[in-house]
Amino acid sequence: MGTFNNFAKSLHLPTTIDAAIRVIKSGKTRPITLGRLNGKVFLEAAAIGLFGETIAAGESAKDRAFGAFADDLKHVMEARPFKYELTGDIRGSGSCMSLVFTNTTSIGSQLPVGDSTPIDPYLELSVHAGSSRRDIVKRMLARAVLSKHKEEGMGQVFKFRKLEVVTKPKVRIYADNAQLGRTPATITAELSALRVILPR
Repeated sequence: MGTFNNFAKSLHLPTTIDAAIRVIKSGKTRPITLGRLNGKVFLEAAAIGLFGETIAAGESAKDRAFGAFADDLKHVMEARPFKYELTGDIRGSGSCMSLVFTNTTSIGSQLPVGDSTPIDPYLELSVHAGSSRRDIVKRMLARAVLSKHKEEGMGQVFKFRKLEVVTKPKVRIYADNAQLGRTPATITAELSALRVILPR
């Protein structure tokens, strides 16, 4: 009964009540993976930088919280590239506008972000998602006009279970649309964190 049902759709759960009741009656429980960012559990995605700012602005607009939307839109326009260093399952460094950590194929208003599902024992990192304001508009159009639910040809993603991220300068971090302060960030895949009844 969510607004866009990204989490349910990533688990191939039906989005109508009657079909969901049938799954409850005949389905099978399975453990799923959740994400955790600096101690906060998330279902869909966590983001550092422009992508997170954009999702927060979209959430404010959806909720018609126009004062918050104005602030969020200002953050989107002020977002700048930052330097990052990754340690943990992936080691690397570089410069980007966004780092996106996903547990579902889409976030927010079904914006395509990756290929992972909560059934997978890992999360995915994309440096290309939200690489520019143009990329975000492209994703919005892919969803709105072409009805694409998955990311296609949008760059390489990396699978991981634990990552630590340090940025210069410090950048805002988000998990499922909630702002959680600024970097540094520790992101982990919480294996078997929850059991869900899924279709057989």
